Amino acid sequence: MGDYYYNVNATSEDLEKALKYYTVAAKFGFPQAMFNVATVLDKHRNISSNIVESTLQLAQKREDHDDRIISIYKKCTELPTRESLLPCHIALVKARLWKIWKMTPLSIKVFSVFISVVMMVVIYFLTHQNTNGSIEFPA
Repeated sequence: MGDYYYNVNATSEDLEKALKYYTVAAKFGFPQAMFNVATVLDKHRNISSNIVESTLQLAQKREDHDDRIISIYKKCTELPTRESLLPCHIALVKARLWKIWKMTPLSIKVFSVFISVVMMVVIYFLTHQNTNGSIEFPA
């Protein structure tokens, strides 16, 4: 039912209905529903997560929205079914990296992007170098 409200109708009321259905299914231990709860909260940050916190009985009330999402993904990884492991772990890593990225100062972000570009250029030139030492440019 949550997929119907989430995919077909994208109004805020329907998103809240979808979140409600996903939350009820997640309470019964469905890993896809738990994943969908966190994904809906992650993509639509203006939706209230009070229903989710009360229904899923999260360990502690989180003030930060990112902490709520991380705790839901973590709870998803702790479910006994194996089908939830990979998507939930990947999403958990993404959520944690996003939180770290948001806390990082702008100067460090610019520096890391600059270093990444320099490394890509160096790797490109090293892989396109001939055996005689000259650089071969693609036509």
